Amino acid sequence: MKPAQFALASGFVFVSSVVAQSDPLPPLPVVPAVELDILLQPGRVQFDVAAPAPQFVGIVIVSGVPDLVHFLVDLPPLLDQAIVADFGLAVNGVYTSVLPDIAFPPGMSIYAQGVALGEFGILASGVGSFVLDASGQK
Repeated sequence: MKPAQFALASGFVFVSSVVAQSDPLPPLPVVPAVELDILLQPGRVQFDVAAPAPQFVGIVIVSGVPDLVHFLVDLPPLLDQAIVADFGLAVNGVYTSVLPDIAFPPGMSIYAQGVALGEFGILASGVGSFVLDASGQK
């Protein structure tokens, strides 16, 4: 074996053994999930925001566009062009908001997101959507 080939081969073995012997990376922290359920009922729309703690402030935001934006550092991505539809205190880990369906334009996609503020920080759910039938049906 030529000296250059030996140096490359032994260097590869050395690097491989160092990588194999290094400590594994620590696992990423598990971020508690926030879930949003949207229930269309006659004359109303119900939003349930569930978080991993029994007490938290629940917020429902809605938008006409599904885009997410990072508004500030340390905030989760939130709906762009959103308004706060409702907020309040959770009971037993779930915040429930019931709004009249006339608060939303019929025939248009409405995008919603649940946000939870508590001892765990500020967390947001994925984006849910619904459309109210223009004829008044759900």
